[in-house]
Amino acid sequence: MAYSLKTLAAAALIALPGAALAQETALDIGQPVPLETYIDGVFGDWSRECLRNPDGDDPCQLVQILRETPEANPVGKVTVGKLEEAQGEAVAGSMVILPLGTFLPANLQLKVDSNQARVYPFRFCDNVGCVVQMGLTAQDLGLYKAGKMAKIIISPAAKPDARVEIPMSLTGFTDAYASLGTPGSGGKAEEAPATEAPATEAPATE
Repeated sequence: MAYSLKTLAAAALIALPGAALAQETALDIGQPVPLETYIDGVFGDWSRECLRNPDGDDPCQLVQILRETPEANPVGKVTVGKLEEAQGEAVAGSMVILPLGTFLPANLQLKVDSNQARVYPFRFCDNVGCVVQMGLTAQDLGLYKAGKMAKIIISPAAKPDARVEIPMSLTGFTDAYASLGTPGSGGKAEEAPATEAPATEAPATE
């Protein structure tokens, strides 16, 4: 019995359940595998957050959850990480995520203690919040390490003339930053190997 191509195609669809359905629905292009992060160190008000990397060292950054008062709900998040190579004067990078509804043209101001504030533009907003990406110079890091408290100043879209100050604690920043490894060689600073105390001879006894 001769079979036409049409007959063979029909037989293939019978032999493979669901094949006909695949022709009528869009192909599944898959979803990105979720990235897994974990906190492996706490330094005062800063935490060291690392990304689990099955292919090598876990890259790490510093994280602080922002609140208007210690008892209030979180309103944002700030991260700080070392750069593998300096970008101009910037030796570290920082990202601040703040709520939707922020008045973007007012930008973000960051003031450490009584030092002069610096202004940074918002880069974009998504369903998580509005993002500012900052380059930190060696001088900026020096202020962070010597400082006690920074203020993040923004304006709400509902009231652009108003100013909202969000505290960012600098307690523990020096030790937290020192705990970060050099990018490309691991996310954590290497701990100095333990050394044994030199042996001492017992005093001679008569």
